[in-house]
Amino acid sequence: GEVYPVNPSAKELLGFKAYPSIRQVPSDVDLAVVAVPAKHVVRSVRECAEKDVRWCVVITAGFKETGGEGERMQEELVKICEESGMSLIGPNCMGVFSASSNLHALMNPFFPRKGGVSIVSQSGTVGMMLMDSLSQRGSGVARFVSSGNEAHVKLADYLEFFASDPETRVVVSFVESVRDGRRFMEAARKVTEKKPLIC
Repeated sequence: GEVYPVNPSAKELLGFKAYPSIRQVPSDVDLAVVAVPAKHVVRSVRECAEKDVRWCVVITAGFKETGGEGERMQEELVKICEESGMSLIGPNCMGVFSASSNLHALMNPFFPRKGGVSIVSQSGTVGMMLMDSLSQRGSGVARFVSSGNEAHVKLADYLEFFASDPETRVVVSFVESVRDGRRFMEAARKVTEKKPLIC
């Protein structure tokens, strides 16, 4: 698909015409990847919602994990999503990867071998290590999500998607904490009815 860099001070990035705001992008946008300082994220995500972006990945850290103002900003992100219908991955994450659509929206310039394992990791670093290990061992990755703070889309949501995803043969999840144990177990059961789940 088309790629539209958004940067208020650049006319061009890596050979692509850059736009000062997502509002100026001359097309519908399926996915926005936000990697700006934390103080600008709420405004950027709001502009994405106004543009009717369907999915937004927020790489930036400095939200609930820092408390205080960061927690307030994260609550504002959730409010924007609930009001607009946009789904948000993160914040404080490494991004997403999908082999079948050649989508590489990761902070790390690592291109894993394509395969049948899908990963959702609450730790970006551990998730990257898992992808690297799978590639080195001759297996490969179908999908990868670094879920970060899970402000809006949660661990159970990703598990439910992987359960019915035809590209996914095995699901691997690195879990640091579970906020809704009942929902997690329900999602895990949906996966294990169809394919292996390793946590």
